[in-house]
Amino acid sequence: MSNEASDISVTDDDIIIEDVETAEDDDELSDAFESRNSEDLDRSHDVGLESDVDGDEIGQSASGNSKSLFKQALNKSLRNEDIVANWITHYESDPNNALVAFLEFVIEASGSHYKMPEDTVLILESYTDILIAGTTHFCNSSIYPLTKKSGSEFMRILEKFVKCFFMTLDATTIINDDVFLGHVTGFIMACSQSKVRPFRHTSTLIGLKILTILNDLTGIEFEKRKALWLKMFECVFRGRSRDVVNNIRYLCITECFVWLESYPKSFLKPMNIDYIFQALRDECGKVKECAIKALHVLYAKSAMRKDCLEVSKNFINDLLAIIHEKENELGENAIKLLEKFCRSSSHMLDESQYLLMEPLIFAANRGLAQAAAKMFQYRRLMDENYPPERHICIFIEFFHEFGQHEHAAYLVDAFIDFNASILDWSIMVQMLIQQPSAMEAPAISTLIEILTRGVEQAVTGKIPAGRYTKTLERKPKANAQTLATKVLAPVMTQLLAKHGSRSENLVNLLQLPQYINILHYEINDNREQLDQLMELIEQIIFHNENISVLRVAAATLECIYQIPYTTAHSKELLTKTVNNYESAYLSWENSSQSPQRLLISLRVLSSLYGYFDLKDWNIADTVCVRLQNQNLPDEAVELHLELGFISLSWDLKTVNSLALDNVDVEDLCIGLKENLNAFFYASLTVIENNSNLTITANAFAFSCDLLVLFGDQLRQNTNQSIRSLQYQSTVNEFEFFDSFVTRNVFHELPTQDSFDDLQTKRRILGGYCKLVSFNLMPTMRASIIFQHYHRFFEFFGDILNATMEHASKINIINYGMTILHTCLCVYKKIKEANDGVSSHITQSTEFIELIQLARRLADTFNLNLLKNRSGVVTLHRAGILFVSEIAPDRPTAAPDNLPFLRILEEFVPQLLSQDKLDILNFLECIEEPALPSCSPEDWQPLTNYRMALEMALKKSCRRREFNERITMGQVE
Repeated sequence: MSNEASDISVTDDDIIIEDVETAEDDDELSDAFESRNSEDLDRSHDVGLESDVDGDEIGQSASGNSKSLFKQALNKSLRNEDIVANWITHYESDPNNALVAFLEFVIEASGSHYKMPEDTVLILESYTDILIAGTTHFCNSSIYPLTKKSGSEFMRILEKFVKCFFMTLDATTIINDDVFLGHVTGFIMACSQSKVRPFRHTSTLIGLKILTILNDLTGIEFEKRKALWLKMFECVFRGRSRDVVNNIRYLCITECFVWLESYPKSFLKPMNIDYIFQALRDECGKVKECAIKALHVLYAKSAMRKDCLEVSKNFINDLLAIIHEKENELGENAIKLLEKFCRSSSHMLDESQYLLMEPLIFAANRGLAQAAAKMFQYRRLMDENYPPERHICIFIEFFHEFGQHEHAAYLVDAFIDFNASILDWSIMVQMLIQQPSAMEAPAISTLIEILTRGVEQAVTGKIPAGRYTKTLERKPKANAQTLATKVLAPVMTQLLAKHGSRSENLVNLLQLPQYINILHYEINDNREQLDQLMELIEQIIFHNENISVLRVAAATLECIYQIPYTTAHSKELLTKTVNNYESAYLSWENSSQSPQRLLISLRVLSSLYGYFDLKDWNIADTVCVRLQNQNLPDEAVELHLELGFISLSWDLKTVNSLALDNVDVEDLCIGLKENLNAFFYASLTVIENNSNLTITANAFAFSCDLLVLFGDQLRQNTNQSIRSLQYQSTVNEFEFFDSFVTRNVFHELPTQDSFDDLQTKRRILGGYCKLVSFNLMPTMRASIIFQHYHRFFEFFGDILNATMEHASKINIINYGMTILHTCLCVYKKIKEANDGVSSHITQSTEFIELIQLARRLADTFNLNLLKNRSGVVTLHRAGILFVSEIAPDRPTAAPDNLPFLRILEEFVPQLLSQDKLDILNFLECIEEPALPSCSPEDWQPLTNYRMALEMALKKSCRRREFNERITMGQVE
């Protein structure tokens, strides 16, 4: 804040309002005022006052005077022109009284209830007494018109009235009246220097609008108008552009942009664009965003461009800092601004500064990535003499410099909307099939990855997983599939044959037929291409051991086998796959041979089974039996589990489909039920006896998924046979699941270098959470995992948070009790570890961690406080009842569990105002005895909890009712 503002003291009312130098967030500044007669002022916040009077809505007069200028301006039935005309008449007959009315307008607009005395005589530049009096008449000054939800509408009304006021006066002699100008502008400037935030905020808005309007006034002589403008600019703009309040600084930059944009009409010069650049160093993202958007517009004006470029040289590092902040939209606009500067001045950035931006092509935010890509294109791809191959090689080189394998999709997505080379598939294919290849193996793999990701996105319109964007629209590129078919279909076998030696190349190349129009292969002239492709894919399937390659090949065959011509080939391939598996298993079982052949056949079978129903071969009948073979290798166990899960899924789909066609499925359901029970038994046996966490995690995840598939949804089916398939878990099974999750997920914090281990644990936890989310397990049981929410938040916070959201939708009261039970479970452990001694409990590290856990759990109610209301109230009531239990042998002692109120205190902000009074009243069941022997320290948690409720009520819409209860003696 400006140091120009002097301290204001009010000795009569013991109110001292002091300036604050340090800027804080707006949330912290919301406690803007202390009540009258307050002795303690919080010097870390912007200052203000609180009162027990309800705040007024915009449409109500702050002073209660229905004829006040402020009241009239808010009256939608009145025209501003008529209001101002009446004021002019008033001024002509009684200038002093009319000016008092305008000053009252500013005071009331700020939210003060102060009504100036009728005999007030205004003295130029002497407004201290008025401001002091106005300061003592706020209701709840942390909430004033500009900060309410309707603040933007109020601002619009205020701006409109002020503009009409001065534009109408411009046609009269009043506009040149030094007394009028002196009092109006002087009072605005005095208010803008006030320590009281509502005065400062509101007057800054009005003052800035007056500065804007002054540019258009013709009734004031130019030099006089210029002097007045510069005086107000120095006081209002320069003083408040450094204010501690974000919104005030934002107003200043917004209006400064308006002045510069209107050049040469305004009194600012192009060199004053420095004020906008200075805002790039602001701590508030909204202010920086305003500055960047303003610079985009101003740079487009030829009169401002030269100065803009000149000043920008001093702020390059500030723009680069913004680019790397978390506000990705800010970074996007900052890069676009730098690109404009660079196009006008090629030496604006050095090599190191370019290198700071280019890796952002791989950023998760799509707008930021595309902005970085455009900068990259300007710098590296603008040479028209480059052949198309050179552009593609530049992409490959850049990817090897900054990217990783899984980020090729991000590279493609960043350039796909404006760079033709990234989708130049014909050139890429030529580079891949040329003999001999001019590229090394890593470059070839990267090119294949870029080709595949480009085809995928162009044909489907999907953006890469993990990349987010403001727009939800996902559109394929026009004619992309036609072009892909034309370029790729004739050379697919050639590409696979030449580059199939590396698994990573096969994984990508085998995806390409999925994006080709399969009607191409139904044309007789193209049947040979189809035959060659199917034969080559079959060879890959039976001669490749990589499971990723096999699964992609199976997915591609699913697309190809939609062509009727391929029926015979598909039947032959699937039969061969099953026979290979049976032969390999029997050979392994009857001999001491290596299991390698069995594993290879299992990989092929599990890959194809995921896309083709093999019910004709009765796979499910043998899987569960073979899972009981103790000698199976770990991978074979894992693959048999997968086969069992896939088989049961296919069978459930089959009986559902047949039932819809009114086919009797009773016998099929009996067999399916037997296989389901057998699989659960086999998978639980694996979980219990196998020491390999990866295998047990898969068994657990498959079991949880099947519980969902065969869960409550089947009970709602109209077919009796299908309803009989519902599987209902026993308490013993739930306890088994609880133990498994606790033992394998939460026994220790994952380390940074154990990514695979972390993914395994996330899969286990995800399976368990599905049971809670789909209401297959009592929500209360989930407290065993919720109690780890804070400690493991970095690793599992997303999963646990989603589970809590689902649980709250199922039954909010039950969810509230679950959260309470979660805290109680931890609290009881702490209490036991500290022998029930309250002082030891509250001072323990574990109790501090419990407070942090409660804080995180409380946040889960914030998504919709109204819908979650009953759950929060239930939590508080049940918690109070738990605390209120008195030991029979110590009736006057503090309850043993009184420290738990400190935990409940974290859930006070989640209570609605009307419920806080009820909880405060309910709290009376815990009564502190008024005995000398009672230690106040023992009862401190009760005092603090009650105080938290009372403080929340004082700031709420129920504060009047609360104060009435205090007056009546109903609340201590």
